[in-house]
Parts: sequence; structure tokens; C-alpha cells
Amino acid sequence: MNFKFGVDTFIWAEAYGEEHLWIIPKAKELGFEVIDFAISNPFTFPVEKVKAELERVGIDCVCTTTLTPETNPISPDAEIRAEGVKAMKKCVDICNELGAPILGGVNYAGWGYLTKKPRTEEEWNWGVECMREVAEYAKETGDVTICVECVNRFETHFLNIQKMQLHSVRMLEQEMSRFISMSST
Repeated sequence: MNFKFGVDTFIWAEAYGEEHLWIIPKAKELGFEVIDFAISNPFTFPVEKVKAELERVGIDCVCTTTLTPETNPISPDAEIRAEGVKAMKKCVDICNELGAPILGGVNYAGWGYLTKKPRTEEEWNWGVECMREVAEYAKETGDVTICVECVNRFETHFLNIQKMQLHSVRMLEQEMSRFISMSST
């Protein structure tokens, strides 16, 4: 396996937009080989301009996203869950367009979504159902690997211990070969 030294755009911009294109050559200038685009809103992400700048500069990329309360795949509201799937599929499209092999992040629940109760079986089933749909879409449309980032209990109650993270991956990898876990530091 060939590892590359990379940087996340999130250290410069919380919501990456066209005005942040300068980050791409800056990352290359600092010696990074890959840049991680933190996609806060896939529907406003400047895909074409980012792709052109990546090609001009000559740096590889991966993508991460953080879902919101309005795109939460474990929401009790079916319409919100559907918006989560829609947002994740758009992120997969962005990865395919940019040639990014990885889509990681808190992509299984709305970041900051806390019920002050343990995760329920219903939430688990909703999350698996949504992620299964997105993973199948990723498999059908390109070669994007979806990575699940386990975060602390102050960011979500859904996946914050590695045991549950690995359990979620194992449940999905039976059907989807392009699904792995990643750990947050």
C-alpha cells in the first residue's frame, strides 16, 4: 500500500467554496501530496473549478463530509433520511468527478445529533438502510470507497466506539466491497 502525506481543507475553511481555491496550490507548496476536501454542502461545492485547479496544480484528492440535522440518515423523519441519502449520493458524484477514491467523515448521522439516549435499534436499521443505498450507488457509478469515521460521544451518540464502527462495516461489507472504517484522532 502506498501512503501519501495529505492535509484537510477544514483547517483553512469550514465550508469550502470557490473563494477557497487558493488552498489547492498552497497545499502543494507546503509539500502535501493529497488534499482532503471537507464537503459541508455537496450542492454548492464548486466541482468543475476544483477539478481544473487540481489538474493545474498536480495534486491528488480525497473527500470527506459531515451530514447535518437536515440530512441526518438516522432521523426519525423519513424525509430527512431521504435528504441524507441524496446528499451522500451527491458526494459520491463529486468524488467520481474529481477522481477521489475515498469518501469519509461523519457520513452516517447528522454531526452533533444527540438524543441523550443510547442508540436505538430503529436508528441502527435506518442508518444501515441509508448507507447500504449509498454504498450500492457508489459501486454502480464508479470506484469510490466509503469510509466511516468514528467520533467522540460529544459529536454523536451513534458510532463512537470502534466495536460498533467495525460492526457497521461488517454488516455492510457482506454486500458492498467498497466500504471501510477509519478512526478519528
